[in-house]
Amino acid sequence: MPGERRFVPKTDLTVSTTAVKAAEANNSRIGLILQETGGQAVRIGASDQVSTTHGLVLVASSTMLLEGSLCPTDAVWAIRDGGSDGTLVATEILAS
Repeated sequence: MPGERRFVPKTDLTVSTTAVKAAEANNSRIGLILQETGGQAVRIGASDQVSTTHGLVLVASSTMLLEGSLCPTDAVWAIRDGGSDGTLVATEILAS
């Protein structure tokens, strides 16, 4: 059916003081849902150079949806934005 979407969740990812890859590059990605489930803010960026001063802030226990022209197809990286590790779940949205 046209317009159908397939959701591909990843397992919980611990986000600490070293940048970790939250999602691999994927040219088929049409959306990305990022959920911070550990109660700590994290920063999201387009390279492993994301830092506590660069990148989008995903506040504690929140969800961010990137879709359309805002959806990155490059790899997405994360690093913690506070004194404690965060937990991140990235769910890709792919066209069926």
